[in-house]
Amino acid sequence: MPRYILCLFILLFVSTGCKKSKNSTPDPVIPMGFTAKIDGTTWISGSVSYFSLVGTTNYIEFDGSDPTGRSIMLKINNFKNRGTYNIPNANDSAFYTTNFGTFDTGKIATSGKIAIQAVTDSTVGGTFSFTAGGVTVSEGSFNVHYL
Repeated sequence: MPRYILCLFILLFVSTGCKKSKNSTPDPVIPMGFTAKIDGTTWISGSVSYFSLVGTTNYIEFDGSDPTGRSIMLKINNFKNRGTYNIPNANDSAFYTTNFGTFDTGKIATSGKIAIQAVTDSTVGGTFSFTAGGVTVSEGSFNVHYL
C-alpha cells in the first residue's frame, strides 16, 4: 500500500509541476473592413476586392475604394507569416489612387510598413501606413477575406 501512495504522489507532482506554459499571445481582434487616414482625413472602403494565391507563395493583393474614387491597394507576400514588413519591398507594396476604376496608375508607396497581426483560414488582418507621391496614409487597418 505505501508503494501505491508513493507512486500516486510522484505522479501528481510530475503532472502539476511540468505543465506547458503558453507563451504565444492571441491574435488581436481587428474589425472587418479596410480603413485609413489619407492626409489626416478618414477613409473607409465601401468594398474590397482581392486576389490571392495560397500554398507555397501565400500572396494576397487587395484594394478598396470609397464613393469619391479614392483607392488603396496592398500587395503582401507571405501574408500567413505574422510580422511587420517594410514597403516598398520586392513583394510587398502599397498604392494610392484618386480615380479608382480608370486607367490611373496610382501613386506607388516610397516608404511605409504593413503589419500582419491576425490570420485565419479565410481572413487576414493588420495595420499599415505609407507615403506615396506626397500623400500620407496613416492609421490603416484591415481585416479582409481571402480564399
